[in-house]
Amino acid sequence: MEAEIEKQAAAAKPKKPRKPREDRVPEHLPAVEEIIEPQEVKAAPESWRCMGEEVTEQLDYEPARFLRRRLIRRKYVKREEPHLTPIIAPLNTLQERSLAAPGLLAAIIVGKYCDHLPLYRQEQIYSTRHGVDIPRQSMARWLALAADWLTPVYEQNRSSVMAGGYVQVDETPVEYLSPGHGQTKQGYLWTCKRPGADVCFTWATSRSSACLGNILPGDFGGTVQCEGYAAYPAYSPQSHRTRSSGLLGACPAQVH
Repeated sequence: MEAEIEKQAAAAKPKKPRKPREDRVPEHLPAVEEIIEPQEVKAAPESWRCMGEEVTEQLDYEPARFLRRRLIRRKYVKREEPHLTPIIAPLNTLQERSLAAPGLLAAIIVGKYCDHLPLYRQEQIYSTRHGVDIPRQSMARWLALAADWLTPVYEQNRSSVMAGGYVQVDETPVEYLSPGHGQTKQGYLWTCKRPGADVCFTWATSRSSACLGNILPGDFGGTVQCEGYAAYPAYSPQSHRTRSSGLLGACPAQVH
């Protein structure tokens, strides 16, 4: 009885109010100084002598801006052989096939996939706030081009994830618009993580064991840590004869 009373008293004891968090400007940001002079000093500066200063810091933000980036490629001929064809520095694939420079492409990608801004909303933002009209169809083409151009980077990242011989795999349901159907369907973003290292993502329209055959490299013989979903034990060397024998590890959060 006494223990119960003590327990109720402890529960009824008011909690100490949390100390409000002090707002501070992050030290790693670049500083822009603005000197503010008193009106009296501005009127007669020769009558005053500076004997110190007080500094007040504020957190400011510079809005994003568009600019025209001109890529100037000069043509050269050899002085001794002016009759030969001039040489000129080549353009890379993005520079040849896309009006968008890397900075704009990065902004569109981050806006769509990190900040959940659909292309039509980005189109509206660029038009109303910056006076720059970029059709969403153009942005969609640029995204596809950027994906192709970045494929070697993705493959290198994927190889790094699999190189450790121990990979954590999970699939997250994500609704998507199926072209030509006019309504959403459910797809899956498969996540592969090497503990303490890199992570890579693979998109698929299902969560069947066949997806693992496209995600895991053919010579992977390490351990796959996963949940108890049936697709994982169904995935085996018998169904993928070129694959080395591997082990399945349980997800600690789902072990009871």
